[in-house]
Amino acid sequence: MNSISFFDSIRIDVPRRRIYSRLGYRKGKTVLYNSRRNDIENAIDEAEALIRLRGCGRRVAVRDRTGSGVVLGTGDIIESGDVARLLERSAEVLLMGVTAGKEIIDSIRRDAERGDLTHGVVLDAAAGEIADAALEWIVRYYGHEFSRESRKLTPRRFSAGYGDFGLENQKWIHRALDLDRLGVSLTPAFMLVPEKSVTALAGIESI
Repeated sequence: MNSISFFDSIRIDVPRRRIYSRLGYRKGKTVLYNSRRNDIENAIDEAEALIRLRGCGRRVAVRDRTGSGVVLGTGDIIESGDVARLLERSAEVLLMGVTAGKEIIDSIRRDAERGDLTHGVVLDAAAGEIADAALEWIVRYYGHEFSRESRKLTPRRFSAGYGDFGLENQKWIHRALDLDRLGVSLTPAFMLVPEKSVTALAGIESI
């Protein structure tokens, strides 16, 4: 239950529609000329080639509950009413982590240094959406596994920094998932490096 599963090569379909939406384009409302579309498509293809999706997941028991949070089997205490409500019917928690890798971030920085902000913005949007899609891949992977156990994941998931689930929780999540193995480090301000690295948790409930 407490072992970490690592996914060293995650393959997904690039969520192009979501990337365009993130860039502010709305179907039927935004005029996109062919030359601009070609530039965006080329940048998305470049982002796909640069991104190295890796991830991990870990099942952890909910050991106890407090008035404002939960205590995990790892000994970590989550002081969050939002998370406590999410896990109110869960005997276990699924911890998840994903990274798009360092190469795409280096390319975005090079674009910024040479003033090519337009290209960099597309790479940034693509990396963000692709990382989110990889997290959804992990959710689906475990969803299939849990269905064989008559269990399911909560429809919602939480990431540190949202609601009252403070960003400082990244510290114990980083340790619990051994994110160093994925090449992901943590700054003193609890930011994941490289950027476009994401963590989240969801509850595991009986069906």
